[in-house]
Amino acid sequence: MSDDGCCLLTPFIRLDGEAIGLEIVLLSGGDFRLCDMGDTMGYRYVNGLMADIAAPDYAASVAGVYGVSLDGNV
Repeated sequence: MSDDGCCLLTPFIRLDGEAIGLEIVLLSGGDFRLCDMGDTMGYRYVNGLMADIAAPDYAASVAGVYGVSLDGNV
């Protein structure tokens, strides 16, 4: 935990038993950034799931359904 954010270890795990962690950072104006520090894309790569180049587009469409915006670092 720091003045501008924290790391949250969720109770959810991946198939390999690794816990899913998130970084939450407070931004100016009261907004915040929620990030998995690239773990999801890394997990996809290690498991051979990077054949789909449209993954960032898919992530953006899913986020939009929930009213979440992405900062382009998908």
